[in-house]
Amino acid sequence: MQRVFTAKSSSMNAAVIVSEAMEHHHETHKPLMLATLDAQKAFDRVNHSILFNKLYHLGVKGPLWILLRNLYRESTVRVN
Repeated sequence: MQRVFTAKSSSMNAAVIVSEAMEHHHETHKPLMLATLDAQKAFDRVNHSILFNKLYHLGVKGPLWILLRNLYRESTVRVN
């Protein structure tokens, strides 16, 4: 779900969606994974090697770590 740059939308809308998803998964006894991103400084530079090393040492390992690493491998951004 993308909430940024959405006219007349507030964080309450996102909170309601997350709450509903949590309730649904609680009722169905299915696992729920929630990831959030604060993109306020989206154009700052990030050293991905350091970032993924820290993630690994914080316990993010295996297929999830590989997926995240591959998403950012050799990625570039250009803002005009």
